[in-house]
Amino acid sequence: MLKAVNPRKATGPDGVPGQVLRECADQLAGVFTKIYNQSLSQAVVPTCMKTSTIIPVPKKTNISCLNDYRPVALTPIITKRKKKTDIQPLVINGDEVKITSNFRFLGVHLDDDLSWSTNTSAILKKAHQRLYFLRVLRKNNLSRELMVSFYRCSIESVLTYCTGVWFWSCTAAERKSLQRVVDTAQEIIRCPPDTPLPSLEELYSSRCLRKANSILKDPTHPGHRHFKLLPSGKRYSIYPASTNRLKNSYYPKAIKALNSAAGNGRGSRQCTIHG
Repeated sequence: MLKAVNPRKATGPDGVPGQVLRECADQLAGVFTKIYNQSLSQAVVPTCMKTSTIIPVPKKTNISCLNDYRPVALTPIITKRKKKTDIQPLVINGDEVKITSNFRFLGVHLDDDLSWSTNTSAILKKAHQRLYFLRVLRKNNLSRELMVSFYRCSIESVLTYCTGVWFWSCTAAERKSLQRVVDTAQEIIRCPPDTPLPSLEELYSSRCLRKANSILKDPTHPGHRHFKLLPSGKRYSIYPASTNRLKNSYYPKAIKALNSAAGNGRGSRQCTIHG
């Protein structure tokens, strides 16, 4: 870095010319490395490195007022070299980790902005592809029970995969688009009005409670500490959340579901879930 200093650069208020930094790079590298690291760790820039000398440069030949000057700030050359420090890329097992807008982990698409648009689009694409086979089954006059079984195995399983992670974090429009897949499947199967297919919100609620009960039974689970009973012993302490993103995540929703189930007489510490 120091060896790349232009010796013809103007000297700043420290009076250290670029030629000196270039010729003594080997001797000064260790010293400036310690200064830079300490500056970064303390989040403080030394005063001598942020002072500057203002040189008025005429904008035109005939000067009549101060506005005819352009101020040019001369900062220490070493400060400019600090600004040009390049961050080295992250390397794992010899492979450089590239920056990406989204990636897939355990079948779930994660976006760099913490939205679920990519994941929702992938789910919708896969679900619509399988709706075609459901239509084929109806054209072949299969019984309603078999079509419901196919729906639950091939379509509902896709729509509800890891639903506890992303369902309430999606936008309302994304949840409606996912629910439309369920409504379309219900029309294809021709379910009676008294026995419709369960909505995604109902499936989320039941699975949320089932998972919460599983966590309550396992004291070694990392999430067990989030469920704290109130002195009454019937309801759980509301999970503190200051943002909508956190409020819509799993643990606040699970605690709210447990408290609602307890209020409906379905048990306090353990709620029985069927289905």
